[in-house]
Amino acid sequence: MSYTQVKIVHQFLSIDGTYGTGTVAFRLSATMTNGGQTYTPEIPLEATIGPSGTLSCFLPANDDGNLVTSPSGALQTTPSGTYYVVSILLDDSNAVQISGDVFSIVVTSAAPLVDGVPTLDLGTLMPLNSA
Repeated sequence: MSYTQVKIVHQFLSIDGTYGTGTVAFRLSATMTNGGQTYTPEIPLEATIGPSGTLSCFLPANDDGNLVTSPSGALQTTPSGTYYVVSILLDDSNAVQISGDVFSIVVTSAAPLVDGVPTLDLGTLMPLNSA
């Protein structure tokens, strides 16, 4: 079976209310393999934040129950415990990319369905920093 592909969405806005632009990079913490499919951390996915500040891309789930049957017969992802390191690079007013937040997320195969597609808003996965 293949990995569950989860749609990652979000809208970025600048503090002044204009749409944010830039790039979001997703890099795996470790190699994930499912039979003949392997995803490696050496090849990150880079998604462009569109002109209306929108991010929309697909990532394979980290905890996909469709992957490997363990000796006990339970379905599990191998290896367990993988996650994505997310780097947000936003453009400033001169269209120069500036480094933004870096954080880790787990993309769950149990994401809610939106129009029949497992979908997560990146904003719900971002950590809250305390000042």
